[in-house]
Amino acid sequence: MRHWELNNMHVHLMRYHSQEQGSRVEFIFDKFPYIDGWDLIVKIIDEKYGLKTGEKIDGIWIVWRIIGYKGTDIKLIWHEDCENFMYCEDTSEYAEACLIEFASLVEKELNAFLDSNSIADISE
Repeated sequence: MRHWELNNMHVHLMRYHSQEQGSRVEFIFDKFPYIDGWDLIVKIIDEKYGLKTGEKIDGIWIVWRIIGYKGTDIKLIWHEDCENFMYCEDTSEYAEACLIEFASLVEKELNAFLDSNSIADISE
């Protein structure tokens, strides 16, 4: 079981165009560096929206999972160099719109959760 100290936290998602990945749109979390932060986010999102979530893949310097949102697969990643971020392999206009909508949803729901809890327990 993980214990999260959540006092006075507010998370902001920053939109980024990855030049290394052909100007792919990514969203990077500001002030949410936790290696297992996606576990909390997936728990919050799944409880409220019941989205299809893929298996968590644990690597040496990277952890990721895929979540399905409106028919689009969005990759949720923690990497030791850039911490928590998300993107979509599909770069179509529809997929990008889904990614932007999902990022906004995650930001809203995570901050609402953080505002309403001083300590949260999650289990994997």
